[in-house]
Amino acid sequence: MTDGVPCIPPVQPPFDPVHAANATAPQIVEANRQNDKRQKLFDLYHNAIKAFRNQLLEAIPIEYIESLGHPIRGFSKVSPLEILSHLWETFGKIQASDFIANNERMKAAWHPPTPIQQQLEKGNQFIIASGQVLDERIIARIGYQIIEKTGLFDLASRNWRYKDEDDKTLANFKKHFQKANKDLALTATSSSAGYHTANQSTVTKGKLYCWTHGIVHNTKHTSATCEKQATGHKTGATLHDKQGGSTKTYQYTPPSSVAPNTPPLASSPPFFPPDAIADTGCTGHFLSTNIAHIHCQPTVPGINVVLPDGRTITSSHITELNIPSLPPAARTAHIFPGLSNGSLISIGQLCDHSCTATFTSDAVSIELNNTVVLRGGRSPCTRLWTLDSPVTPNPPATELHAPLNNKNFANHLGDHSGTLADRIAFVHASLFSPQLSTWCKAIDKGRLTTFLDITSAQVKRHPPQSVPMVKGHLDKQRSNLRSTKPKVTLSASVDPDDINFDTNSVSPENFLTDPTGRFVTTSSSDNAYMLVAYDYNSNFIHVEAMKNRTGPEILSAYKRAHAMLSSKGLRPQLQRLDNKALTALQQFMSSVDIDFQLAPPHVHRRNAAERAIRTFKNHFIAGLCSTDKNFPLHLWDCLLPQAIMTLNLLRGSRINPNLSSWVQLHGSFDYNCTPLAPPGIRVLVHEKPSIRRTWAPHAADSWYVGPAMNHYRCYRVWIKETTSKRISDTLTWFPSEVKMPRTSSRDTIVAAAHNLAHALAHPSPASPLSPLSVQEHEALSQLSDIFSKAANPVDSSLPATPATTLSPPAAPTSSPRQVHFRDPVNESLPRVPTTTAAPPQSLPRVPPPDSEA
Repeated sequence: MTDGVPCIPPVQPPFDPVHAANATAPQIVEANRQNDKRQKLFDLYHNAIKAFRNQLLEAIPIEYIESLGHPIRGFSKVSPLEILSHLWETFGKIQASDFIANNERMKAAWHPPTPIQQQLEKGNQFIIASGQVLDERIIARIGYQIIEKTGLFDLASRNWRYKDEDDKTLANFKKHFQKANKDLALTATSSSAGYHTANQSTVTKGKLYCWTHGIVHNTKHTSATCEKQATGHKTGATLHDKQGGSTKTYQYTPPSSVAPNTPPLASSPPFFPPDAIADTGCTGHFLSTNIAHIHCQPTVPGINVVLPDGRTITSSHITELNIPSLPPAARTAHIFPGLSNGSLISIGQLCDHSCTATFTSDAVSIELNNTVVLRGGRSPCTRLWTLDSPVTPNPPATELHAPLNNKNFANHLGDHSGTLADRIAFVHASLFSPQLSTWCKAIDKGRLTTFLDITSAQVKRHPPQSVPMVKGHLDKQRSNLRSTKPKVTLSASVDPDDINFDTNSVSPENFLTDPTGRFVTTSSSDNAYMLVAYDYNSNFIHVEAMKNRTGPEILSAYKRAHAMLSSKGLRPQLQRLDNKALTALQQFMSSVDIDFQLAPPHVHRRNAAERAIRTFKNHFIAGLCSTDKNFPLHLWDCLLPQAIMTLNLLRGSRINPNLSSWVQLHGSFDYNCTPLAPPGIRVLVHEKPSIRRTWAPHAADSWYVGPAMNHYRCYRVWIKETTSKRISDTLTWFPSEVKMPRTSSRDTIVAAAHNLAHALAHPSPASPLSPLSVQEHEALSQLSDIFSKAANPVDSSLPATPATTLSPPAAPTSSPRQVHFRDPVNESLPRVPTTTAAPPQSLPRVPPPDSEA
């Protein structure tokens, strides 16, 4: 019905119109045109009826309209009006249970960022449709209760409670919390959005309660298990029922801290790796290959040791612990290459030689002559006492170098030092905390050649215990891993090649796109969605930020992704689209000669972009969990460039498997020119003298949001004061938990030795300086060899045994009294052979002073 006039269905015109006997040619043409017009109108009407009926059948559960269907024809002869009339007459009356269900839907928990007004309006419209009226103040009260439970609008909820009852209308409610929602979008941080484990390296423990100590973070410390109970302690006190106990937060003292009455520590105390266990049941010091030792000699035959699981392992070498303060008999140890779970330090052997071992609930100390020679703590996971991590004492003043400045500027970010575990954790966080298997595979494939000198073996030996990695990549355990059901075996008559595995989900020259859901908060650039594009040939995943999911915005994001790929020589040829693809998008593909195919309705496995979205979301979530807990979340779209780059650096290209997906499109990536850092780190940016005031601070508070790809060793930062982005080359880093690798004097010497060795081995023929004499060349070669040996000491007296090949490190005899921990996989610096050969013929010959003219 239109404007009160009922719609009259058009009648199907005849296939061949009948013309009068005396009709002229123009009359016949006009009659045919009118007949075609009526035919098109008839087809349009019935096609619209058919489409409307199909929409109703898809939206309405079949049990509500099953009585209208025909056993053979189905619903082909049922009009939409008959369906709607049947629903209204049969189910149009609202029952009491419907009101209860509507009330529960209105009061259901709110899940941002879905607008809460939508939830309340649907319930109110249902009530109005039933012929009843609900007071708007009641709707506002329901909305307030829902919002208060989220805990996201504490200040706005308090201000709403202070309002007069006359002002608590539904209109004021919408206006009040809309402002609060906008403010939340600008002030949301990684912590408030749930990504609150910023750069943590251990799992955050839940809060428990002890009547004596208050709120504790140790899962084994409760009121019932407290070992140091105060007077009046109540074992039944909990976090929700404190029973008059302490309300303070108990600061747990790490096991490695020093007790108040601990004897003085030796001047240069030795330390062990964290996997060195203080074992009271071990008959001797049994070491793996990663612990410092001296005077190592092969032993044939070695001693046999029985493990708890019944296996027997044989030692390959006899050595001594590098602890000069212990007697020689207390230092004797045996190396077992098969001891993979860590070294065992025998407490019995130490106590047999005048040492005293003191164990507490969370610490252990070994004393000799009232001086602590070893100290350790108790692992909260294994509940075993271990010895502390290595600590290098300050070098004596008699060394040949002076201490360097401890500040780390942006242009020094590539010069990483510190412990190997710290460097591995830092680079891992810079890559958005990927899965360790993915990282190791990328290293082995040569996709990260310009990064720091880190091998997959080192990553496996010192894996970072990264909470962001777990939060971003943890998946449900696969089913049927330990199933008790009998395995189904294929019949001998079935050829395995005939099994259909749907290998047509993707094919060469495929280009796939799909929009994501709404992000948790709108960015400062008004972006709230992302369009994920996946190119099959290069295996490249690209992401474009979008403001909404409307047709023009999706089309604009698609055009940007298409232009980027086309500019890199990978113009899409075939596009797989979702069944609900926009008509404008299909028209654009036709205009640029892209063939497209629509996936079947409700079948998402055909669109490989769904898998690309999952891969990118896992990667991006891990990166967000690596940010500082106070990082403003409205800058999430600023992190996308680094997220895209790091993700594709880890993925291999199908065009050239030797290249990463990033290198396939954008060329080689040089980490030295474009260093990376973990996302969302707090930094201080240097203010240039030309732009700052006379008495203004020299640095501004900022957030690191990614590298500046088109600038040499520069970074993109977001300045808090100006709320704008800037590119800077000098800044200081303040990471939350990940240790910032620093440049030590040892690294400077090692780098100089590398450069000296390379310069001597590859002399420059165009040098403006006089060529080196034979004596000078020999002297510099000897210096290079000395520096190389000092940087990477190797015990040449350790021959390989027939049973086991082992190359344990040996400390130089002239080194200070401190323990050196050297990774066994590091290669020594290149040696320049000492030679008396004449310089290259291309260099001008200058005779030595003592030779004849």
